Amino acid sequence: MKRQSGALRVLSIDNYRLTWPALVSSQLGRMMWIFASSILIYTLTDSALLTQMVNVTVAAPQFLLGIFSGTIADAYNRRVVMFLSLALMALFTFLAAFLALFGLIEAWSILALSTVIGVLYTVNQVTRRTFTFDVVGKDLLVHAMALDNMGTTLGFVFAPLLASLFLSVAPDDVTRGVTWTYFAIAAFYTASGLLFFKVRQAWVQVQTPLRPSSAIANMSEGIKVVASSRALIGIMGVTWISNFFFSPHRTMVPVIGISVLHTGPGMLGLLGAAQGIGSLLGALYLSSRNSIRSQSFYYWFGAASSMALLAVFAASRNFPLSFIGLVLAGVGQAWFGAMQATLVLTAAPEHLRGRIMGILNMAIGSQALGSLLLGIMSEWMGPGPALLSFALFGAFSTVIWVYIFKEMNKL
Repeated sequence: MKRQSGALRVLSIDNYRLTWPALVSSQLGRMMWIFASSILIYTLTDSALLTQMVNVTVAAPQFLLGIFSGTIADAYNRRVVMFLSLALMALFTFLAAFLALFGLIEAWSILALSTVIGVLYTVNQVTRRTFTFDVVGKDLLVHAMALDNMGTTLGFVFAPLLASLFLSVAPDDVTRGVTWTYFAIAAFYTASGLLFFKVRQAWVQVQTPLRPSSAIANMSEGIKVVASSRALIGIMGVTWISNFFFSPHRTMVPVIGISVLHTGPGMLGLLGAAQGIGSLLGALYLSSRNSIRSQSFYYWFGAASSMALLAVFAASRNFPLSFIGLVLAGVGQAWFGAMQATLVLTAAPEHLRGRIMGILNMAIGSQALGSLLLGIMSEWMGPGPALLSFALFGAFSTVIWVYIFKEMNKL
């Protein structure tokens, strides 16, 4: 009798069948926020730097609060933490929608709300990824993370398309289109929170009490574990490089689409979905496998290849080549993203998983610094040349880093 694929075994778990659509719904909300807010700020200011600040404000909390969010994930009931964070994200998105509805929204208010939502997302992301281990266990973790990555990918695919659909309702009034986009985002966050609330916890979570006197000690314990492992340092470094040099491009896609490729709302949405389409293909490939060997190779090669292919998009001056470059880059990001949390969670001690995932989130937060630098470079040399330089340097740096920290290939 043929053995079920890992993905089907994961989907046979009742709680995972609730958490997966909750993940998809929250990712749709997050990516629609980034895409729509980027278009609105670029329309209001005509500044690539201010447009990049959307990514900066959303990602900066991951860098600054990543490990602290890990202590929260270890100290409190993770299901409750996820529900509360999503409920607050829905509330602040409703606020943005009403500000836009009454013509009161400005660039500074978008960036302020992006910061608040970024803080809440940081807590939610660390908690959710640690929670996945609680739900499926070690043996099925790599398949669960592949499915999680597929869920995130669906956000990348459909968020730009949905946002473009709302924007096309009022093509001459971007603020009006963004207003309805914000209402939809709030609905997605609400649905995600309700799904997490329905999960029935059938396991005992090992909790580390969080007290002000012990908070620093708890965080430093996680840092010491990472610092003592060259393999974990290698993993964190690849994550830092990829998020610094690859992730900032997402808010540049509308800028390049409008200023270089001269696309309308419909084609702009398709271009924004291109990376997600490739990531979906890459995630489907991983999910269909009964077993996945050489996990670390998928991880670093996916990161390096996605940056090399991003360079194709940055150098292109025609839509088909730009689209293909982003699709293929998405395949590499799917491999990188699926193995990222898998490698860290399987290498971390049980009572420290949340904190070490928090450190990983700090590395992910490097995209805030990358976004700021890319925005400055774009003002100086133009969006395309700036992104091309970023992508090529990132791909080269990844290969060098993996060569230095060969120990990560043993995981």
